[in-house]
Amino acid sequence: MAAMTNLLEVCLWSVGGRRLGTVELNDQASVKELKYATADLLELPPKCHRLLCGGEIMVSQKLVSQYSEDTTPLEVMVVISHELIYKRMGDPSVAVRQAALNTLGRAAEPGSKAAIEAVCGCLKDCEGEVRRIALKTLSCISEEGNAQVISLLCDNLARGDLFTKATAIKGLTKVAGIGNPEFLTTMLELIVHRKAATRRFAMESLPQVAARGEPRAVEAALVALLDQDAQVRQAAAQSLGLVAELGDHKVIQRLLQCLQDDGDKMTRRCAAISLGQVVLEEDAKVLEALEASARESSLRRVASSVRDAIRSRGKQALN
Repeated sequence: MAAMTNLLEVCLWSVGGRRLGTVELNDQASVKELKYATADLLELPPKCHRLLCGGEIMVSQKLVSQYSEDTTPLEVMVVISHELIYKRMGDPSVAVRQAALNTLGRAAEPGSKAAIEAVCGCLKDCEGEVRRIALKTLSCISEEGNAQVISLLCDNLARGDLFTKATAIKGLTKVAGIGNPEFLTTMLELIVHRKAATRRFAMESLPQVAARGEPRAVEAALVALLDQDAQVRQAAAQSLGLVAELGDHKVIQRLLQCLQDDGDKMTRRCAAISLGQVVLEEDAKVLEALEASARESSLRRVASSVRDAIRSRGKQALN
């Protein structure tokens, strides 16, 4: 009869104390098997890392259970050779470069100048997907507020394709945060871009960049309500519901005008929804316009819901 085996849980940590993940092995597994399992989990070549347990380098020929002392999970530190990862980031294979960047994003300690410098070199890669992964990695390994990384991300936001722009925005949201002046300025420049697709993207992304009530963001969205592209106007109407100050009379009037006069029914629908997000109390003109819009089959449900929500809000204010 075969001997019974039990599963041993191993928790992996970086040198800086970041949890890297967990692997499970049977209690007869060797340290070499753990090293290969770690390599698979972190997408590392086995030669790129060593394993430490209790400050002691784990010996490949030993069983993992010899280090466990009946405790589970077993805490193991993964010591990664970043130099080997940096070397792989310059490999002729696109797949190897991408894997190296992904590994560094998980393994490097936040704020590591050497890691940030190495990733910055990949922003010049001729392969677009490598550049996008490099941008993602930068946001993972950078500390909040890093001016160099913010500038690099803003540059890619301004110059990259739409996929690159989307990756840059995610990174900037993490590293720069909502309301960062350089982040906001770059986005506002995109809102007046000659390509409608870029203007639409920028307007859709505006709530991720600007805090509610940010004057420049509100003004840009109001201007975009007059854009010749209907989808840009739709995005502008939606964004106003999220970035305008609650009760802003100028915004309410412009959304009301959009609801009544815009020739695109989806834009009118977006304007109705945003009115419900900005209007704080009963407004006779707004309620009248919503009443009229509810007669249109494509707007009936939305206009009626917004009208009822505004009335309910007004009653609560009186109480």
